[in-house]
Amino acid sequence: KLPDEAAMGARELASWRENKKTIVNSLRTLSSQIYSATARILYELIQNADDCAFDADADEPPLLLIECSADGLVAFHNEKGFQPKDLYAMCQVGESSKAAGSGKIGRKGIGFKSVFKLSATPHVLSGAFAFCFAQSSGMLGYITPLRLGAFELDNLPDAVRAAWRSGRTVIY
Repeated sequence: KLPDEAAMGARELASWRENKKTIVNSLRTLSSQIYSATARILYELIQNADDCAFDADADEPPLLLIECSADGLVAFHNEKGFQPKDLYAMCQVGESSKAAGSGKIGRKGIGFKSVFKLSATPHVLSGAFAFCFAQSSGMLGYITPLRLGAFELDNLPDAVRAAWRSGRTVIY
């Protein structure tokens, strides 16, 4: 939760604003320089799918589809669906919802940020969760999710909406 700037004194507010600039510059560096190769994004999408929880009793095996079209790059997988801890982890840097020794590939808490190499507004749809991160939404757009309303959902590509409505997790 972000601090209430209206309740801050002048010195505290100035310090907080300087800290926000530092945080944003760090996030930009993470998303653009650490993962400078655009192909790294594919690895991160595969890793994200590998880290998902899949229903052992499902009729189909774990599935990951990655499509590239004029609409953009879209990753679909048939995981059980996001949990609050998953959203929390995506909003963090250097923290992960995956425990050491869990057999999960990534635990640094920065991999998803690589999507900002391709999109200023990556979207995530999974179960009851439908949100995006928008660099244009303010200084902390890299880590502050914006809930998608009916208008935003209606304007997503048909394939994205259809995959989400069929129960798939979608990163667009």
